[in-house]
Amino acid sequence: IAAGMHPFIPGFIALVTVNVYNASYNNGTYITAMAAADGMVQYGSTSKMSWVYTLACIVGCICCVPMWKVFGLM
Repeated sequence: IAAGMHPFIPGFIALVTVNVYNASYNNGTYITAMAAADGMVQYGSTSKMSWVYTLACIVGCICCVPMWKVFGLM
């Protein structure tokens, strides 16, 4: 809290942004899903959705800032 924000905020941001898979090797869930698909899905066709998810995470976290201020977390 000495940094000016509650520890919940960086924890929440880490939670929502950890599941991006902009590189094919950095997400265990993605690697498992690709193995389960048995090669029927190519990485290129799924990477576009990862960028959409990344953008949604950024926009969502920015939209949370006013509520965090209202709740006294910032």
